[in-house]
Amino acid sequence: MGLINVLSSAFSKSQLERYVVIDFETTGLKPAQDEIIEMAAIRVVNGRITETFSQLVKPSHVVSSKIADITNITNNMLAGAPSINRVLPQFLGFIGSDVLVGHNIEKFDSQFLAIACLRFRFALNNQIVDTLPLAQKALPKLKDHKLETLCEHFKIKNQNAHRALSDCEATYKVFEKLSRTEQIVVTDIPAPKNVRKYPESSNDTTKKLQKLDDTLFNALLDGTISADEVKKIKSWIRRNADLSEQYPIPQLSKAIAEKSDPVELFLAIRDVCLPNYDIMNANQPIFLNGKSVVVTGEFCFGSNEELIAELSRRGANVKKNVSSKVDYLVVGKYGSIDWTFHGYGNQIKYAMELIEKGKEILIVSEDTLWRNAR
Repeated sequence: MGLINVLSSAFSKSQLERYVVIDFETTGLKPAQDEIIEMAAIRVVNGRITETFSQLVKPSHVVSSKIADITNITNNMLAGAPSINRVLPQFLGFIGSDVLVGHNIEKFDSQFLAIACLRFRFALNNQIVDTLPLAQKALPKLKDHKLETLCEHFKIKNQNAHRALSDCEATYKVFEKLSRTEQIVVTDIPAPKNVRKYPESSNDTTKKLQKLDDTLFNALLDGTISADEVKKIKSWIRRNADLSEQYPIPQLSKAIAEKSDPVELFLAIRDVCLPNYDIMNANQPIFLNGKSVVVTGEFCFGSNEELIAELSRRGANVKKNVSSKVDYLVVGKYGSIDWTFHGYGNQIKYAMELIEKGKEILIVSEDTLWRNAR
C-alpha cells in the first residue's frame, strides 16, 4: 500500500512545482469509525490552480445535527450523492501520484483517505505536506494554528469555511504564504491504526481464526513461504486442534502435508487464503427473478443498500445470511477488510462448507453477476 511512516525529506518551495491540496468533510473526527461526506482537491502547478475536484459523498448513516451545523451539509443534500465506492476511484484518479498538501493532513485527511483505500483495496503511494506544523514553526506567537486563525493572520477570505473545496483554496493560499520563508517537509502517509472493525461480539473461534489469517496473509506478502512461517502455521493448527474441521483449516493442513516445494506450497496456501470466487461457467446466465441472493463485501456498483435495491428491482429475494436455501452468494469486487480471512468472511466460509456437502449454491463475483444477470 505504500503507507510507511519512515521517509521524510525537506526542500525549498521552488522544488515543489506541482502538488494537490486536499480537504475532506466527515461525520466525525475518528478516521477508523467515521465517514467522508465531501471530498475536494485542487491541483497547483507552478503556483497556479489548474484543476479542481469537488464531490459530496453519501454516508451509510445519517449526519448528526452538529456536523450539519458545522459544514452546512444536510442529509437532504447527501441523499442523492454517490457512495464512497464510486467517488474514491474518481478522487484517486484526480490526485494521481502528486504530493498532497493539507491542513492537519497527517492526522486527519490522510488517515481517512488511507483507510478508504484499504477498505476498497486501492494502492495509495502519495507523500504529504502538512501546513499545520509548518504554521506552528513559522508563527509560534499565534493564539492557535487553526486554518481559520491563519486565514485571519494572512487576510485570506474563506467565504465558505468547513466546505471542502473552499477550505482547499484557503489552505492553498496559506501554504503559498508559509512556503516563501519555511522549508517544506514531505513525509509518507502514516499507516492507519485499528482499521479492521471486527464485531465486538466476536467469539473465541473467530478471534483465533483472525490471528491465523494475519499470519497467513503476512506470509504471502513477499511471494514465498519460509520454513519459519510454515512452522508457525503448523504450530497454530496443533494448538487449535478443536478447530480442525473449521473451513479452511482442513484445506490448509492438506496443502502443508502434500506440498514440499516452497513455490507449490506458496501457491496452495494463496489459493486457500485468496480463493477465486468465479467458480461457475463464465457464460452461464444468472436468473435473479425469484432467486434467493446474499451479498458480502464491498461493491464497485455502490453501497450495499444500493446493490440490494437493484437486486430487489430485478426480482431477487435478498437474504442477510447464507443458508442451504440460498441460490447465489455475490462477492463484492473490493472484498472486505473486516472479513475473518482477507479472502473471505463467514458468509463465504459457510457457503463453501455447504457446497462441499452437496448444496447447490453458486458463489459469483460482482463482475460475473452483472455480466450474466438476466
